[in-house]
Amino acid sequence: MMFPNLKYTVYSIKNGKRSLFSLIFLFGFFSLIEAQPEIGISLTIPDQGVFPGTSENRVVVSHLVKIKNQGSATAINVGLLHNVGSNYGIAFSQIYSTPKILYKPIGSSFLIDPAYNGVTSPFLLVTDDLGSNDSLAILVQVEVDKSVISDQQILLMSSRITSDNAGAPKSDSGTIPGSSNLNDKLILAVGGDPSGSEDPTPLPYCFDCNFTCPENIQTELGVDCTVDVREVLRDKLGNLHPVCVDLGFYHLETRTPWGALVGNMIAGTGISNQLCYTVDIQHICCTGQGCEMKLCVERKTLPVIEGFSDTVHCFDPLVFGPAPDVLRYAQIPCQGLMEASYVGDWTIIFPCEENAEFSKIIYRQYAAVSKDGIRGVGYDTIAVRRLPVLDTDNFYCSERDSLFCGD
Repeated sequence: MMFPNLKYTVYSIKNGKRSLFSLIFLFGFFSLIEAQPEIGISLTIPDQGVFPGTSENRVVVSHLVKIKNQGSATAINVGLLHNVGSNYGIAFSQIYSTPKILYKPIGSSFLIDPAYNGVTSPFLLVTDDLGSNDSLAILVQVEVDKSVISDQQILLMSSRITSDNAGAPKSDSGTIPGSSNLNDKLILAVGGDPSGSEDPTPLPYCFDCNFTCPENIQTELGVDCTVDVREVLRDKLGNLHPVCVDLGFYHLETRTPWGALVGNMIAGTGISNQLCYTVDIQHICCTGQGCEMKLCVERKTLPVIEGFSDTVHCFDPLVFGPAPDVLRYAQIPCQGLMEASYVGDWTIIFPCEENAEFSKIIYRQYAAVSKDGIRGVGYDTIAVRRLPVLDTDNFYCSERDSLFCGD
């Protein structure tokens, strides 16, 4: 784009005389370049976003769409094309419930278009302007007919922005609008490459009713004094990917030994030593097909001290002892944090050999004792680099006229 030269005449008074200066400015030096909006959009299926539909062969899939204007100007008449019928094809059954705007800019007029049906009326929003750095999120629940989905078929979904001045970006699979979402677990679950910026959002094939029931499982209470049953089981249901458990394709019913239903988050407040729960596992698409297992939860009060590793030179203060103003802590399940004490250093010294990188390794021990009298220890590992040999390649003398250092 070519910018016209602008000629400005500036007058000043100096020594009683008027001097004339002609200054030539380019248009771009003055913030006169038109600011541009930049829309980012992401689409994902949230955890526990899949649940049974209106019949045995149907499931409801939740779509979470996030939109953000990352540009420096307002985007005009922003809308959203969410054409589920085109994306899911014959597997699309219906929009399960009225879509919801979860959040939007204060004072904006964004609304769900009452005519939206995902097929013949695929425009989801009543348009409005979206200011710089403003965002909104929408939840759409779509009913899918699994009976027409072929074995191992992966359904793909994309949304597209409409705007008068912000282009038409497509959604990227993930949770962060305008990002490449490199850690998107949906794409990683199906073996895809998440590095693109407009990747369609996959629905992994989680409709297989043949799954392996785990054997009895032993686990421990976490630092927060709880156990998440889904997290324990997510990678133990045979050859199915853990993402299927995350999405909600399995219904888990957890009960105490006396039959009380406790849900999927077990609190350890009532566990003094060990308690075994019964977990009933059912696939939401397969009525009557499931299994039952035992999950034994143990309460341990062993302090856990997480150590760190570092590489330093021999003159680093870390070599001579722990920093006096840095406290170390131990994590104890159901008891919280407690301060850990420095015990001592155990050092391994390496022989002085040519080209050796390290002179020694320091193992720095910390310890803590729980209220039950159980002692736990942790170690930091500090690798100490050897200084290079002082020769003409790495030694420099500035006073060459008074001190000869060699060539």
